[in-house]
Amino acid sequence: MSINLPEERTEKLKGLFHGLPADVGINKQSLLSNLERATWDETHVLDDLFSIIDAAAPKTLSEIFRGAHVVIYDARENYLQWHNLKSASERPSSHYSYDEQYEVAGPLCHTILFGTIGGHTWLQMENHSYDASMIKHGIDYVKYKKSGRNQGPYGSSAYTDKNPLWIKSTTDP
Repeated sequence: MSINLPEERTEKLKGLFHGLPADVGINKQSLLSNLERATWDETHVLDDLFSIIDAAAPKTLSEIFRGAHVVIYDARENYLQWHNLKSASERPSSHYSYDEQYEVAGPLCHTILFGTIGGHTWLQMENHSYDASMIKHGIDYVKYKKSGRNQGPYGSSAYTDKNPLWIKSTTDP
């Protein structure tokens, strides 16, 4: 769980973003620009997520920002922490979740939607929030239905709830 100060989290994320190779299908400059305006809660979730060794790998990090549906083998540990964040708001979605679903929104991730499945935390970044713009969210849904790819803030991903990206909760010491 995130224990870093906001400045430390931002520097860690900058390092990860700078380390992305050009061929991972994501615009690093856009990520870095939006990182400067990121909310405390966004950086908190991302610090927790990218402290997981498998999640911080460049290809995986890219998929996450492009909207991959991610399941973390963590016994709901991240979910239990994140749903208490100040900006976390309960919301409906079409995704299955054993527990209530929440979102954390902001300029970097747009929307981080999360819930639980099989005793684990799942999350997905969405291009548009359900509550903030139903029309834009609906357009993203149509794009998903046509392409079979989730629509994230920085592209699209083939990792959907029917084909999730599973990561182990092993963290960097």
